Amino acid sequence: MVVVMTGRTHAFASLQARFDAIASGRLSGDSTALHNAILAHLAENQAGAVAAGWTEVALTRLGGTGKLYVEGTSPAMQGRDRVPDSLGASYAASGSVDHVGAEFRSKARWSDDGGQ
Repeated sequence: MVVVMTGRTHAFASLQARFDAIASGRLSGDSTALHNAILAHLAENQAGAVAAGWTEVALTRLGGTGKLYVEGTSPAMQGRDRVPDSLGASYAASGSVDHVGAEFRSKARWSDDGGQ
């Protein structure tokens, strides 16, 4: 898949970079607020994918311990792929994001603590 850096994608990459800098001690700031912003972005991607007909949509960590992202199976593909940011952007623009929040954040926290 080719990743095109939209304004939304660039903003997400910036959030992740800032979070990484705080986590490594190179920058001070509120890592909890940044983590919540990252989860909100991913919740929009998840909801946008489901609304667009993707199946088996799930929060995943790169390499099992790396950055979080959303993947699933698109209606046009065989196999799993990363959900593009454009699906989250169109879903966010529709104003229908609220209903995915609590369940998604709960799953995200579970993923963050290794399922414990």
